[in-house]
Amino acid sequence: MCSFGDAALPDPPAPAGVVVRIVGAFPASVDPLWRRCLPAVPCAVRRDHRLLDWRWVQNPAHADYVRVVASVSGEPTGLLVLRPHHELIPGAAAIVDWVCHDDDAATAQALLAEACRLTIRITGPHTTPELLAEHWRYTLGDTDLCRCRPPPPLHGPA
Repeated sequence: MCSFGDAALPDPPAPAGVVVRIVGAFPASVDPLWRRCLPAVPCAVRRDHRLLDWRWVQNPAHADYVRVVASVSGEPTGLLVLRPHHELIPGAAAIVDWVCHDDDAATAQALLAEACRLTIRITGPHTTPELLAEHWRYTLGDTDLCRCRPPPPLHGPA
């Protein structure tokens, strides 16, 4: 396993001008970002800093998530929450929350590059941006929103 600070691994490129940083909690400055995104998603759970803090920081399992904010000129333009491991799917990572305006390709690219970088640093150098771009799939069933029982044994009961 690689650590977050393993400088030996190359970072995927991120667009110039977009600054991406890991945060302990989402700042109140993300609230205008959600308001800008709201017209494109009028039927969604609110994603202001209070909800994000409740869901991803106050959550007893908060250490299981990496919180990331992207900004341009100091103004938040996107955010994501990454779950770098999964109990039911060994070696899997999932983006479990995402706010980015549909028209902001640069921020989306920067957030995805950061998710790839974090996943590479957590899972090891065999996980490459190319591998993730080709094979990373994510559905609602991959999240903790679906409280499923563990799958049955492959060869039936012992």
